[in-house]
Amino acid sequence: MVVSMLSRKGAAELLAKELDGRRVSEDLARGLLGQVQTAGGNEALEAAIRAAGKLENAAWKWSPQLRDELLAAAAAEGSAERGEAVYRREKLQCIVCHAIGNAGGLVGPNLISVGGSSQPDYLLE
Repeated sequence: MVVSMLSRKGAAELLAKELDGRRVSEDLARGLLGQVQTAGGNEALEAAIRAAGKLENAAWKWSPQLRDELLAAAAAEGSAERGEAVYRREKLQCIVCHAIGNAGGLVGPNLISVGGSSQPDYLLE
């Protein structure tokens, strides 16, 4: 619903103004944020959604330590099968831009050989 509303001139600004000073659940904020980003994004509305859902408090703070922890977790627990399951989640819409082999979009890189040709630190960043 939000995606269709954002096509109207000034809608994003009105929604951002309505969210000012309001509180929404973290789950609702994450869902709205995903919809706005899928629709092409709007900086002001995204900031308003993050503030209303207090998402900036839950955000990861990038650091060399976090990088090392994520790479270690991926090496120990990661799997191509689970990665493909994430890729195929309808809500994430990875398949719209990325292909695995002949299935999927052509906008982003084809993921068929990304694990074999790219270093994990490059993929993470």
